[in-house]
Amino acid sequence: MAKRSNNWIWWTLGGLTLLGIGVGIYVFVKNRKEKKSAESSTETDTTNIPASSTTTASSSPSLPSTPFKNNDEGNKFRSWVNDKYPSYAKEIQLDRVGSKYNNTTIRKAWAKYGAEYQKSAVATSSNAGVSLQQIKTLLENGGKTEDIKIDWNNKRVRGLALDGTGFGVNNIYINLYENGYAYLEDGTDRNKKQGKWSVNGSDLVLDIEGKREEGQGGWAAYYIAKKLYPNVKDFTGFFYG
Repeated sequence: MAKRSNNWIWWTLGGLTLLGIGVGIYVFVKNRKEKKSAESSTETDTTNIPASSTTTASSSPSLPSTPFKNNDEGNKFRSWVNDKYPSYAKEIQLDRVGSKYNNTTIRKAWAKYGAEYQKSAVATSSNAGVSLQQIKTLLENGGKTEDIKIDWNNKRVRGLALDGTGFGVNNIYINLYENGYAYLEDGTDRNKKQGKWSVNGSDLVLDIEGKREEGQGGWAAYYIAKKLYPNVKDFTGFFYG
């Protein structure tokens, strides 16, 4: 009789143990899925808030409405934030290109950087209707800028404006975005010089950090690179120019 009682005790303990293991596995898997979902999510707010509204939701603080009237204007600002403040854009999950121009996410960015953006060269530049292929052709004009490629994902054209060493170490690259934003950098996305670009007839006009250059696209990029990076010597054959 005592042996049968002991069996029931062992069966009960075994059942509780298995139940505990099952609950533990369920909680572990559920937490993993939630964590993975959170890590892979991008901008989730896909609703444009009416411009007259100053609140985003009952649980969110009041945020100012953006002044944008369409997606093109909104994406221009999105690109500017992603380029100038990439860490913040990643923090709030602000996509470079979005289908909404007045949702909660873009309003957060506007509340923080809207005033600065309105004073920037990007906000005042206008290049409506100029395609990426046309920008590429513009940079190819004159033949000085090399390695010109279209980056379709980021809506920009990138080219080698100044060959600093011939080995890619100090090369200076120019980046022209579809929305009028322009910047030069040293190939590692450091020492970035920012401004805007526009078109005057068949010439490329570059206004970057107080320096201006206008002319055939390839040469305009080359000369403004020389102005903005005076310490980088031009590589020509086995000699520096």
